[in-house]
Amino acid sequence: MRSAQGVSTNSDTATAVKEAVQNALENLKGGSDIFAALIFWGSVHQAEVIATTFQSLLPEKPVIGASTDGEITGQGLSVDSVVVFLMASPNIKARTAAAAPLSNKNSFEGGKLIASRLKSDLGRFLILLPDGLTGNGTQVIKGAQEVLGQNFVIAGGTAGDRGQFKQTWQLRNGKAYSGALVGMILESERPLDIGFGVMSGWRPIGISKMVTEAEGNIVYKIENETALDVYRTFLGDKASQLPAIGVEYPFGLVDESGVVNERGLRAGEEYLLMRAPMSVDTTNGSIQFAAEIPKGAKIKMTRAKSTDIIEASKEAASRAIQKMQGKPEAVFFFSCMARKVVLGRKTNQEIEAAQEVFGRDIPMIGFYTYGEIANCGEENPICRFHNETATFLAIRENA
Repeated sequence: MRSAQGVSTNSDTATAVKEAVQNALENLKGGSDIFAALIFWGSVHQAEVIATTFQSLLPEKPVIGASTDGEITGQGLSVDSVVVFLMASPNIKARTAAAAPLSNKNSFEGGKLIASRLKSDLGRFLILLPDGLTGNGTQVIKGAQEVLGQNFVIAGGTAGDRGQFKQTWQLRNGKAYSGALVGMILESERPLDIGFGVMSGWRPIGISKMVTEAEGNIVYKIENETALDVYRTFLGDKASQLPAIGVEYPFGLVDESGVVNERGLRAGEEYLLMRAPMSVDTTNGSIQFAAEIPKGAKIKMTRAKSTDIIEASKEAASRAIQKMQGKPEAVFFFSCMARKVVLGRKTNQEIEAAQEVFGRDIPMIGFYTYGEIANCGEENPICRFHNETATFLAIRENA
């Protein structure tokens, strides 16, 4: 399999698509056997123009894409850009599907619908790009798993809009959507060599507390204290900056609802499912998180240093290739926008840390998301919805 990335920072949307596609084709060095494409873009660009322009350039090529909080390629981070990823092989095929509209109420059915449309005996892994503002990422995954099985490899992330949290966009085969779910499955008669790795770098602080009142992704009470008051006790005067500051201090789920038998960066640690606050209701003290926190779950406050975040990316990349039979031929990197917020000017360092592991010659594509989709767990690796996390999917075609 061959793959290649293309990037354009041109402010004109149609021109940016053309430049990014041309750049990717040049890097691919021959495009007669292109079987799929991915395209990600900054929210300043027009999704409809991206969809129609791309289709005019590479008609009939399966493609999915999304708006982002920052675009990732092997060249590093870019914002307000258009990035294109092309994959080529005579032995691999791709099929795509979309489900719209996507809401909290129908997210399970949306994931199930996508998986039902794409399921096949030759399917090797699924990429999902949901709208995280209108949908529920956890339920999207559970819906897909009902069709494909819990151990099927799924990767992706929820679309972004550069931290505005107003409207995100998805793309599939010449059509742009908002408030939707798009997916792509790769099919091969021969098994693909696939590796995945996840890690956050956030560390738990203090004692665990039990969630005593919650519904979906809204937490009302933690040991009969409002979720907002728990944050106020921890953050002090900084609590007035919620929910924005919450991405730096997410909850970590520490009981069976969150521990996934994945080793932490230090011996004896466990990987935690992170949950970042998205909005605060000051009238009742409830907090809406980016994904579900079930009643009865135990949580801890967490925090991270930039050095820990960068090291976590390197560790996640290492896990993605530790069982592969050779160097990957393509790498997908979906990282949380919270990491970009905390890292600031150091953001490129987490991309560079991953490249040290994979090799700087390996094409990479991805984006900063509002929630990450990735398999994890050493004993029983199943797909879960993550926050604050660096997630990698590395693939190569077996000879």
